[in-house]
Amino acid sequence: MIELVQKHIQNTFPAHKRFLLACSAGIDSMCLASIFYFLQIPFRLIHVNYGLRGRESDLDEAFLFDWAAKRKLELIVGNAKEDMALEFGNIQQRARSWRYTFFNSHLKEEEVLVTAHQLDDQLEGFFIGLKRREKWESLAGMTIWNGLVFRPFLSISREEISSFARSNDIDWREDSSNSSLKYVRNRIRNTLIPALDKVSEEWRSDTADIQHFLNKGKEEKEDRVEKWTSQYSQIKPNCIEFDPAGFEDGRLDLAIAFLRKFGKLDVDSFKNILKKSGKYILIGQHRFEVCTSKYLLAENAPINFRPIDFELGEKTLDSNFKVNCSMETKVGSEELDPMMA
Repeated sequence: MIELVQKHIQNTFPAHKRFLLACSAGIDSMCLASIFYFLQIPFRLIHVNYGLRGRESDLDEAFLFDWAAKRKLELIVGNAKEDMALEFGNIQQRARSWRYTFFNSHLKEEEVLVTAHQLDDQLEGFFIGLKRREKWESLAGMTIWNGLVFRPFLSISREEISSFARSNDIDWREDSSNSSLKYVRNRIRNTLIPALDKVSEEWRSDTADIQHFLNKGKEEKEDRVEKWTSQYSQIKPNCIEFDPAGFEDGRLDLAIAFLRKFGKLDVDSFKNILKKSGKYILIGQHRFEVCTSKYLLAENAPINFRPIDFELGEKTLDSNFKVNCSMETKVGSEELDPMMA
């Protein structure tokens, strides 16, 4: 396993690199950190304490501080307790968004973010995608290196990592929430996958083959989208300008794939406004507008309203002050028109 990680690093990063290794204190990330340390690869550790497991979360953090200190490694810790205590949205999605924002904020130039995602995470993600009826591109799963995140464990199973940890006396912290069936991933991990193991010995390799096939299709589509972008779009100072020819039949799917990078897109509404000058649709925080000879995509800047102050005699009223006004309001001796009152 050490040789495989070393091979991935050498093949992916021929030049000397430094790494920022995301570490939860669980078995996967502790094995990866141990391998990096053994190989004398320059790296820093980064950890997020969500506080979702109370004292357990604090013990994870303390464990990592001790582990890093003994090896004279830098450890960065983010405290997400207050944000996770807020009750809104899907907490797992919020936690993921928080940690990647935190990771990227500490990523130095020429430094690569590393995570310990492994083969079983990939398989679980496939079934999560099926359950959520996600697009086929999402079912393709993760790659070892996508230009942003390096995942050297992605072809290694949880069982192999567990065996490596026991054989090399690697310490880790067990996350008690992994056994809870509250989360979709855990239900798939603890109920569906064991059932599949009883039915077939080949389902894991078959699923991996499907994901490999989908990844090839995803890469081909990304290449086509890139060519479409260079042919039919131009970046202007405040917007992206498009040639309407790029939205004709046969190219529309590529246009949609490009625009989806900016946010959720209502495809039916989008198709309905094409060729209708003056029409527009919102895509995430952006506005796609149809003009006579071109299409535009720009940030949808919010309108800022300035509070208005009123004076009533010697008293200044702000815009939050409620004034009761009847249809018989008068100014001087002139009665206001009811339409203006």
